[in-house]
Amino acid sequence: MTMSPEGEISGTIAAGAFAGSPYVVSVVVFDRAAGGQDPLSDSTTFTWTISDNTPPLFVGNVVASAPATATDTTMNLSWPVATDTGSGLFEYRVTGGPAPLMFPAGTNAALITGLSPSTPYTFQVVAVDNAGNVSPALTSNTLSTTP
Repeated sequence: MTMSPEGEISGTIAAGAFAGSPYVVSVVVFDRAAGGQDPLSDSTTFTWTISDNTPPLFVGNVVASAPATATDTTMNLSWPVATDTGSGLFEYRVTGGPAPLMFPAGTNAALITGLSPSTPYTFQVVAVDNAGNVSPALTSNTLSTTP
């Protein structure tokens, strides 16, 4: 941290700081003329939180495919891994089936169940970070369940 002659304090946040986490800095002013040994002030503590307004980066293809053992009510779905350099990745949300589904970060494939036979499905997947930012949706190919 540095201080300007006008009394403005500035510094750089260390690499690896996470949005949403509190950070604390304590500042004490010393007199250089006295060899930097005598404090001119009491310690003052500043606390701040880094905000994250950037959605996860989520690019690539979502692929719907028939399971190895085909059934009339299931389908495989896979999607690319999202990245988030702010607050970190929280989950993936999948829509397009009978009900919205949520999968934790670290998951990039699922067996979708409860589908209707002989029905075409197109799925949308979004990535959500720990700050609640949502990526643009990626859309799968359309695939029909077996009769």
